[in-house]
Amino acid sequence: MNKAPRSRIFAQLIRKLTADAVLSVEGVASVRKNGVTFVRDKNTDALIIDVFLNVAEGCKIPEAAWHIQDNVKKRIEAEVDTSVSKVNIHILGVSYKTEKKDAQI
Repeated sequence: MNKAPRSRIFAQLIRKLTADAVLSVEGVASVRKNGVTFVRDKNTDALIIDVFLNVAEGCKIPEAAWHIQDNVKKRIEAEVDTSVSKVNIHILGVSYKTEKKDAQI
């Protein structure tokens, strides 16, 4: 079997599992399209994952970041049997709630 399709499937799986793990954390509003990238550490063969996301208004960023890192690491290591050495989080912005106000007549 050709190695290229297998590596594409692996990359898609890592991105999907990572995005799902990130979105399960309270305070995360969205993950940017193509917002999960990763490389293998040359020394340890572990993954280094970068996530680009938006947080919701009122999110406690340090707490959310810790949960994101923990969720991603646990999910990838459990589902793919590949170690994760780092999960880098890049916050691109804050999503604000838009409230519809009822017009009063």
